[in-house]
Amino acid sequence: MCELSVLLNKDGESQQIAKDVVYALQNGDTLIVKDILGTPTEVSSAMIAKVNITNETLTLIAHPLVGKFLKFFALLTDESDMPEIEQAWGQLKKAGDELILKKQ
Repeated sequence: MCELSVLLNKDGESQQIAKDVVYALQNGDTLIVKDILGTPTEVSSAMIAKVNITNETLTLIAHPLVGKFLKFFALLTDESDMPEIEQAWGQLKKAGDELILKKQ
């Protein structure tokens, strides 16, 4: 069987947060991984960046913007009402605009 080490890239740094992982699930803005014993590790505002079976690694990226995007996307795909979707879009757009201004 192929178990994975989970690396989290956040704020320009990478660290191992779990090992012997055999399961991953995106649940809203939270990514859940479980090891071979079923022990969960949850990471907020994260998504899978890369799976490398050869190196047995699962690399995650975490950033507040990821969480806002995942929340917006979840609202689009369920039966949320338009004001809730528009509010989530506004929060995502505002956060993105702020990041762009910091880069200038």
